[in-house]
Amino acid sequence: MIRYLSFILLFLSVVSPRVSGAEEAFTYYSVVMLQTEKVFEERLGSVDTLSVYVKGIVDAAEAAVKPLPKGPPAKGFIVIAVKPGDRSRVWLDIKDPISKEAATALESAAAKVVPVSVKGGTLLFAIKVGLWGGESPSEMIPRPEAWRAEAEKAGRFIEYSELVDRVWQD
Repeated sequence: MIRYLSFILLFLSVVSPRVSGAEEAFTYYSVVMLQTEKVFEERLGSVDTLSVYVKGIVDAAEAAVKPLPKGPPAKGFIVIAVKPGDRSRVWLDIKDPISKEAATALESAAAKVVPVSVKGGTLLFAIKVGLWGGESPSEMIPRPEAWRAEAEKAGRFIEYSELVDRVWQD
């Protein structure tokens, strides 16, 4: 538990929310861990590297959206999975309509950031974001469309790690 609290405190000090005015193209709100503390500890190794990785994604996403034409306020998640071998995959779960150009820019920017190294399985987390003044999503966890479709196809509850393995086959 002490290690976990240290993780959270360090993480918050490195990647603090950038809450700003309505005219901002991109706002970072928080990180949502989609697995247990134990899984993060086993697969991650170093908290510092995750903080740097998340900051890289936030900076890349902000830079990608900033030059785009202003859209209506939107909120949602950038969802990231990282597999051993420095492989990552990005999904968006944006609650409000955004342009195809904005969606592609966000996904592409996040995917280009060199992922954190993990071991023993896939690491899953999401970043709560707002676009063009969008507020922080009220939902606690993301549900990207590809994940929803796979869960519906299965017809039962599927744990996130299994769901991602079904959607992201390599």
